[in-house]
Amino acid sequence: MTRTIIREAGLFVFAEVTDMGLVLQWDRGTRAYLRLDPVWKGKVRGLCGNYNGDEQDDFQTPSGGSSEVSVKIFGDSWRLQNYCPDSILIKDTCSLHPHRKVWAADQCAVLKTPIFAACHSEVPVEPYEER
Repeated sequence: MTRTIIREAGLFVFAEVTDMGLVLQWDRGTRAYLRLDPVWKGKVRGLCGNYNGDEQDDFQTPSGGSSEVSVKIFGDSWRLQNYCPDSILIKDTCSLHPHRKVWAADQCAVLKTPIFAACHSEVPVEPYEER
């Protein structure tokens, strides 16, 4: 019997380990979201932060200390293998991959549908479209 439940919903793939209280949500592209039960508060660290309620100290490298100001240094510090390449800073993904702009706009259009209508007064859609 497996502990991990894999399911698909819309654009996302979910991997859930219920007895540990964690859910990983992946958009099949470049974004992954991790949801942890409150029992994990202050007991984790890494690329997703330390889950202590203070976003100001989430960018710590594995050595700890104060938060890293460079996203490149922060990300590279969490590489597990030396053979993994250094990261590169990408400034404008639309200019690098113009053929993906139509796809991205189509995927984000779901935010303006009736499914999210109740949220429109609370969370504006426009800032997410500009990314």
